[in-house]
Amino acid sequence: NGNYVQANRLSIGTIDQLYLSLRLSMTEDLSKENMPIILDEAFAYYDTQRLEKILKYLILSEIIKEEIIRIKVQIPEVWELIVHIF
Repeated sequence: NGNYVQANRLSIGTIDQLYLSLRLSMTEDLSKENMPIILDEAFAYYDTQRLEKILKYLILSEIIKEEIIRIKVQIPEVWELIVHIF
């Protein structure tokens, strides 16, 4: 609705989503060359629904065709979703 929300009122998962979206949006601004994107435990606080949506986006979108994305996770559910999407 356009209202300002203080960061301390956001969940850790929401803050992580904002951070990831900023990182992904800045890749084109930082360099015109393809750069690797390293996501080290970037999804640790995502709920299942958010996790599935972001993984589908990363895997099926144009980003994966243009950038090298390396995902490092130790959460079995994340790998199960990646395998399920592929």
